[in-house]
Amino acid sequence: MGSLEGVDDPPSAWESGATERSVSRVFSSEVAEVVQARRMVEANIRAWGYLHEVETIKLLVSELVTNAVIHGRGPVHVTLTDTDGTVRVAVDDHGGGRPNLVQAGTELHGGGWGLRLVDTLGDEWGSVQVGGRTSVWVERRVDTRGEDGPDREPS
Repeated sequence: MGSLEGVDDPPSAWESGATERSVSRVFSSEVAEVVQARRMVEANIRAWGYLHEVETIKLLVSELVTNAVIHGRGPVHVTLTDTDGTVRVAVDDHGGGRPNLVQAGTELHGGGWGLRLVDTLGDEWGSVQVGGRTSVWVERRVDTRGEDGPDREPS
């Protein structure tokens, strides 16, 4: 059987030329779950061949998951996606708040610098609020040279 007359089939992924890998997992809203999120990220980043990016992306997910646990509510959803050499980490929670980037030179008591780190290590980052959920994401173009290539300078 063919397509319906006059209805175009959407292009398949192979026709677009883009390659994408993605993994998603839900964690409870406990500080101990940050370690599990780091392990998930490490396993996938290694499997995808981005060996020089493992520590940086683990640090990024640590900051985002910690913020979701501390400032959010409910389960924490972590999605790791690789699209043509750009890794995106998205962390969702039911916090409903907007993250604030602490400006350099601001004196803080007890924290608030995690998003500065995300801003420094990521190529792009942002947040979206939809229906009481907050999603904070960071993207990093990754080094595909593996173990033998030189370390990438942070963006």
